[in-house]
Amino acid sequence: MAKRTLNVITGNQGAGKTDKLRNVAAMTPGRYLFACPTIELAEEQEARAKKEGLIPYIRRLHSGGKTNGKVFDQLVALKDEINAHHPHAVVFITHETLIGNAFNAFQGWSVMIDEAPSTLHSGQVQAGATYDLIINGLVPAGSNNGWTHYTMDGVAANKPRHNDLSKDAQKFLKEALRPTGVFIEDAALKARKAFRWFSFWSPTYLSAFNEIYISASNYKGSLGYRAMAFFFSHIFHLVETDVSRPRTGQPEIEIRYFADSHTGSTSFWDSEDGLKAIVEVADYISKHDPDLGFWSANGSVEKRFQGRFGGEFIAPLAMGLNKFRHLTKCAFIYSAKYTPTDKPITEVTDITAADITDARETEAIRQMIMRGAIRNGDHSGPYLIYLYEKPQAEAVQKHLNKNGFNNVVLTHVGSSAMSSINRKIATLVEKSDEERLAEMKAASAARSKRNDDKKFVEKWARKAVAAGYNRLADFSATELKGWQKRRDPLISYVDKAIPLLAAGQDMPLLKDLD
Repeated sequence: MAKRTLNVITGNQGAGKTDKLRNVAAMTPGRYLFACPTIELAEEQEARAKKEGLIPYIRRLHSGGKTNGKVFDQLVALKDEINAHHPHAVVFITHETLIGNAFNAFQGWSVMIDEAPSTLHSGQVQAGATYDLIINGLVPAGSNNGWTHYTMDGVAANKPRHNDLSKDAQKFLKEALRPTGVFIEDAALKARKAFRWFSFWSPTYLSAFNEIYISASNYKGSLGYRAMAFFFSHIFHLVETDVSRPRTGQPEIEIRYFADSHTGSTSFWDSEDGLKAIVEVADYISKHDPDLGFWSANGSVEKRFQGRFGGEFIAPLAMGLNKFRHLTKCAFIYSAKYTPTDKPITEVTDITAADITDARETEAIRQMIMRGAIRNGDHSGPYLIYLYEKPQAEAVQKHLNKNGFNNVVLTHVGSSAMSSINRKIATLVEKSDEERLAEMKAASAARSKRNDDKKFVEKWARKAVAAGYNRLADFSATELKGWQKRRDPLISYVDKAIPLLAAGQDMPLLKDLD
């Protein structure tokens, strides 16, 4: 069977990828569904298409409360009307409508997708009294590496939602009831035990359409594409059109970040140390940039930022918005890193933990910071970005350099208290219980060694002060009789501690003497 073509419009952010999609729809008469990430973007694109006046029939459908009935039911009815009366038409919908329904009845139409839908989900369902209810109606559709792809049959699709189900079970059912189905680990399901699952959406489920177009600056890096390439590379092949535009202006971009010794996460920001860190971020921005242009954050952080400084809030996963192109200051305090629930995806596919963090967190940051003035190719003035942590700042700097921005500097603005937070840079690889235990033992041993070294350095530094010496080398061979050869790497610490103790200061941590 011949592979289907997936037409991908790629290019740097702000290059006009979505304009290219509209132009194809305008210049090539036919019937098109045009899927946008949000209602706001669908409205924006509808307005632009109407203003251009090149498409005879334009409609928009979404669940924003202005229409009655299910959106997809209305869409099917509208499809019949368009088929009968409108040979050249575009209907704007949202990603939610696109990924949640089967489009088998849209033969002869084409579909255009603005940005890659973020639709990789995973979780675990526990065994219990509702187990049969949850798995009833699963129909196998193919297996791979100990996991089976299931869809729900028509009977199961009509069963009511049960409020007494756990959130994990409800999440599973929501994805299982989609046309895309879910992947479930075989051994656990056959043994009727708690099972892990994952799901993803890809254009493979749009086979009824004549042509499939998608616009995205990093489609091959998206999790949906990576999963599709792993499972369905025999079905699709990509044809890319690059619409990148060279920059004519070179802005002076400063990325200010707060954490240099740890990374953030939603669970950390809900902890005592995390809350202190978020308060520091809010205090700094409200003091130095109270008139911030636009900002975004995870939900719990958003609540703590409200009212602390100016600027318009944007939802974290906003894509393609153009109304902020005049603004020169932004902040995005956000985390969407790899978590243990993502492990099934990394076990089955060639997607790594680092890939997940890059596609989910870093790509969201790249999209957000490009909403402002640097989206304009001729902008050459200052542009300020606030991010939470150093790895994020470095990743964005690398991305901007790669895309033609030559003047990007990083500035650490976090306090010493922020730097002293005892939280490691987030690990990207989930570890077994044995590995965690080994790490805990190693960390405990390292702490003991640091404490022992500190005591040893302090002992010899105080001996030097008492003897009136300025460095360890002033001791005679006889006086150094108690010095241990294996402690030679600590000599420089002793020499640095001597003047501090002589001045009456307390013995500092060894890391503070580096």
